[in-house]
Amino acid sequence: VDNNVTRHLDGTLKRDDWDILILHYLGLDHIGHISGPHSSLIGPKLMEMDDIIKKIHASLISK
Repeated sequence: VDNNVTRHLDGTLKRDDWDILILHYLGLDHIGHISGPHSSLIGPKLMEMDDIIKKIHASLISK
């Protein structure tokens, strides 16, 4: 599910026809509820989300 959101992110960030961006990422929440906050899956998912936030931030700074 998260990959589908991320797949469209680059194209959306390049456009200038939006004022607010709402992204619905479910993966981290799902992992936490199913496996718990100390799951070995949490770390990689947090790093993935960090990379996405960095990409959004860099795009906004460059505009």
